[in-house]
Amino acid sequence: MAQFTTTQVEQLEMLLGYANSITLVHNRLSSTYSQSIYDRSIEIVAELGNIDSLLSGSDSSLDVAYVVEARSSKLSYTKQIAILRSTGSRLLRELAYLLSVQLVFNKYSSGSTVAYW
Repeated sequence: MAQFTTTQVEQLEMLLGYANSITLVHNRLSSTYSQSIYDRSIEIVAELGNIDSLLSGSDSSLDVAYVVEARSSKLSYTKQIAILRSTGSRLLRELAYLLSVQLVFNKYSSGSTVAYW
């Protein structure tokens, strides 16, 4: 059995869209999880960090954004962004499912996953 640190719990809350700490969610994330769920959750957080860095252009991904074709391969920066957003969205949903917590806001999609009416 494994347990997230306070810093990890706060990071998970922010990733899942909880801007303000909600006691019920905080308590759920502070509980113990199986080692496999803990390990996969840590992997997902790292993958989301990589996606965020690619989307923000903090690496060399924007250096080739203007390239349309290279040799016989056609490239599409908009498709690359769409794939990154789709992957990020999928990973957030998986994380919420693994941790048995609702995903309140998905920063990779155009809107939140919660209906207010």
